[in-house]
Amino acid sequence: MKIIVSEIPEEGIELDLKDDIKSDVVSIVSPVKSVMRLVKIEDEVMVKGALTADVELQCSRCLNHFPDTYILSGGCRIPSCEGNRQIGTA
Repeated sequence: MKIIVSEIPEEGIELDLKDDIKSDVVSIVSPVKSVMRLVKIEDEVMVKGALTADVELQCSRCLNHFPDTYILSGGCRIPSCEGNRQIGTA
């Protein structure tokens, strides 16, 4: 998904996304869900939100597999510039 910075309204936008993501590090057993809010602040874009995914982990002691839910939340500022600057990937 690409977001054109100049098209973010003054009140900001909220995104609810869901995507299947593969990982070589951990077994992700559900789509990764994200809830994000993007707001332009002067020449930057503030991104705040959370990612959630169900994963299957393995105990390093007994080697049994067990389910868990991974939650990552936070925010960051992304420098912007004039024009049609885009955030994200295709």
